[in-house]
Amino acid sequence: MNTLLCNLTRFGDLLQTQPVIHGLAERGVGVGLLCLENFAPATRLLSDLDYVCAFPGSRVLSLMDKDWKDALGFLDEFKTSLRQEFPFDDVFNLTATMPVRLLTRFLSMGHVEGGRGFLLDDFGFSVSDNPWVSFLLASSKRRGVSPFNLVDLFWKVSGLPDAPRRFALKSPGPEDTQAAAELLRQSVEDFGTIPESDNRYVALQMGASVDRRRWPVPHFAELAAALHAETGRIPVLLGAKGEAALGERFQKLYADMAPGAPLVSCIGKTNLTELAAVLLACDLLVSNDTGTMHLAAGLGVPVAAVFLATAQPWDTGPYRAGNVCLEPAMDCHPCAYGSECPRDEACRRAVGPRLMADLVRTRLETGAWPENMAQSGGTARIWETVSDDHHFMDLRSLSGHDSEDRTRWLRIQRETYRHLFDNGVFEAADLERIKKKLDAHNAATLSPGNLAQLQAELTQAAQLFMLLTQQGRALASAPIESLKGKFLATFQRIQHLLESSEHLSVLGYLFASNSQEAGRDLDSILALTARYAACVDALTRIVHS
Repeated sequence: MNTLLCNLTRFGDLLQTQPVIHGLAERGVGVGLLCLENFAPATRLLSDLDYVCAFPGSRVLSLMDKDWKDALGFLDEFKTSLRQEFPFDDVFNLTATMPVRLLTRFLSMGHVEGGRGFLLDDFGFSVSDNPWVSFLLASSKRRGVSPFNLVDLFWKVSGLPDAPRRFALKSPGPEDTQAAAELLRQSVEDFGTIPESDNRYVALQMGASVDRRRWPVPHFAELAAALHAETGRIPVLLGAKGEAALGERFQKLYADMAPGAPLVSCIGKTNLTELAAVLLACDLLVSNDTGTMHLAAGLGVPVAAVFLATAQPWDTGPYRAGNVCLEPAMDCHPCAYGSECPRDEACRRAVGPRLMADLVRTRLETGAWPENMAQSGGTARIWETVSDDHHFMDLRSLSGHDSEDRTRWLRIQRETYRHLFDNGVFEAADLERIKKKLDAHNAATLSPGNLAQLQAELTQAAQLFMLLTQQGRALASAPIESLKGKFLATFQRIQHLLESSEHLSVLGYLFASNSQEAGRDLDSILALTARYAACVDALTRIVHS
């Protein structure tokens, strides 16, 4: 059996499909990957692939501008060629956008029944083939609500059974390794220093997708100067050509802080596989939430990553145990997409360079991150990545932030939603098992103020779900307009209550999106109502215990 995996997204997301590719291959499935042209070279680092197809998106858009019929003809030829080269039995789409859903539908027509992941039905409406797909979409729209790493969501969306996820990228080839070694050697020589065979490096990735998610350049410079003075490590700057200005600012600051100290700049000088080789030559990477961070994690290079603005380590942290993630210890973090910061982006200054230097120095000298960082952490939450007993990536606090309401609520959601999506019902034994797990993390209760608010919202939601069920049953027996109006009004009240809740917004989005998919069948809507009512009841029992 062959599966075509569609992932037409960014570099980091593409790399994070590696565990799914490996998991499918382990079960005897041939795996083909459809990706964007500009990231096709990165697939050389992915293992267990039987076929790679770079989608010519720019060519399709160009033809669409000229004549849509030519574009359709080109797509038809593309599909025929793809099926000849890789005859697939199944399509698995990991990209939620409408164009890729359409492309997935087009590629599967006449050959594949159904499909998996983000799909379209026969009428062109979006459809999700399991609850994990809906949650993956919901969490991308509601920042700060996802307690699951993206790799784990990809895994659950794929339908693979719970098992260890192996995120191990291929090592670059000898040509890339040689090119990286030459670049490092030449850069050190440019500073008038003869490189020694035991030169050690620390990589720095200063860029980010948007400026508000970027740790300040002066912080990177101060960190690099401290590490060179205290450990002798040489900083290696990584980044694309468009980040050259960041490198220039760094070099001026670093020259003042560490006069005459060597520096390596690889900004704009490597392709993706050479970048991997440079990372493997370094002892550690300090990065923002970037594709480079995921590349380092997949190569086994230790990572210290900073998560600012909309980024949070719970969902996009490096997928390998033993890395460290830092984020601002601020109530407003992470912020929503598109929102303006009323605090002059104070989160960018919450993680200090001295704190990062102490963390990194300890890791370089001892091979482990320092424990009990509550005092030195201050305005930063510090997490170490670990694996839990379900093989999901988890976070362990090094700074005493496990007891925050935010952390406790993320853990409550983590256990409750995981059971809901996999099982749909909550037996007494299930709730007891969830409570024990939360108790082990000291996460079963919230502070009095938050608890009272959540309990009130859950009580109201339970009452509304009961009313909706009663109205739905009456409507099934007597489908008259007055009952329809009452049923729809109650549905809207539930959606408004959940989506406006600080705690339950993702549940509201899930209920609304799933209801739209089941909207042509009252029995399906009532079954869905029962499912979410059970989740509300489970949450009520958990937080009341």
